[in-house]
Amino acid sequence: MRLFSDGDLLWVQLVQCLRLTGMPLDDIRHYIDLCIEGDSTIAERHAIIVKQKEKAELEAAAAQERVKLLEQKVAFYQDLLDGKSLEDSCNPTYVKARPL
Repeated sequence: MRLFSDGDLLWVQLVQCLRLTGMPLDDIRHYIDLCIEGDSTIAERHAIIVKQKEKAELEAAAAQERVKLLEQKVAFYQDLLDGKSLEDSCNPTYVKARPL
């Protein structure tokens, strides 16, 4: 059986938190090394967190665009199911070839 100190658990919680932000493991290792170095690394740790936040914001914006596209597809298929549209233009099997 392995016993962990409260400090060990805090490190695990920190790693879990950073992983939830999408931070790569190499960056987490670097961040932890900076934590171990102490207060002289606060500015660098801040910069790492700011960079990760910006990355997450870009990913969130991309995810929002995917959601919008899926909402359009849902509405398109709902119109087909409701008989409001007769042509399944999303199915390449039914789309007529256009002359070049």
